[in-house]
Amino acid sequence: MASAKDIKNRISSVTSTHKITRTMEMVSTSKFKRFADRASAAMPFSNALPAMLALLASAEDDGASQPLLETRSEVRRVALLLLTTNRGLCGPLNSNLLKKTMLFRRELEAKGIEMDLHVVGKKGIGFMKFLGIEMASQKNDLPDAPQPEHADAFADMLVEDFLSKRVDEVYIAYPHFKNAAEQPPVIERILPLSAPETAEKEEKEDDKLQLNFLFEPGKDELLGELLPLYLRNSFVRILLETAASEQGARRTAMKAATDSAEEMITNLTRSYNKARQAAITTELLEIVGGAEALK
Repeated sequence: MASAKDIKNRISSVTSTHKITRTMEMVSTSKFKRFADRASAAMPFSNALPAMLALLASAEDDGASQPLLETRSEVRRVALLLLTTNRGLCGPLNSNLLKKTMLFRRELEAKGIEMDLHVVGKKGIGFMKFLGIEMASQKNDLPDAPQPEHADAFADMLVEDFLSKRVDEVYIAYPHFKNAAEQPPVIERILPLSAPETAEKEEKEDDKLQLNFLFEPGKDELLGELLPLYLRNSFVRILLETAASEQGARRTAMKAATDSAEEMITNLTRSYNKARQAAITTELLEIVGGAEALK
């Protein structure tokens, strides 16, 4: 059994760790609420824009006039933007995302499709360097609170690759924000853009209501404005979801660490009290034994 002094030193060490994890939990909670509010505030616009796009795309006779809607007959190369974190201590968020990315990469290789990998975040960059996987680009200076201009930078880079036909499809791998406890990894196709099917399904289900719309300006002009806006909004939404997911995962991980530290401190305190009582009992027995020997 460890001595009372050793147990007391262990309690002091765990207490220091508890203070750190508790502080990080509080900081993550504050950041998480702010990022979650930003993501929620963007939802009405994110929900309305696809419906407008679906209406226009369904009315369009041929989407080939819009380069962002062009579906290539043969996919030979794709681009993947992988969004990871710069810091750890956020549970399995990065490991789950990296595992899904590697599975996606192997699926593409099995089909003979090449991939340009763009990695954001120190965790993803370090992982790819460790495995010796070549990266088309890497970025580790994305702030905790991403702004629309950061989304524009990613969008411009990937759109240029797509329009120049360097790549045939563009995907983004990121942690999808469902709630504070769930951030499942998702790989979402961004380009070519595909109109949501919601409006089309509702139109098919309701044959009684058929409307003919007059568009001013024309459908091509409207699509030319809405498609880039839809693309930019998708990048902004994904960056906000990634930021909220990181803070939510770190908050959950730090809360679990804090609870574990509190339980450990309680158990160590009991062991310390037992060790101290045992030492006192031993001293009393030695004193009584010595007194008896003097008689």
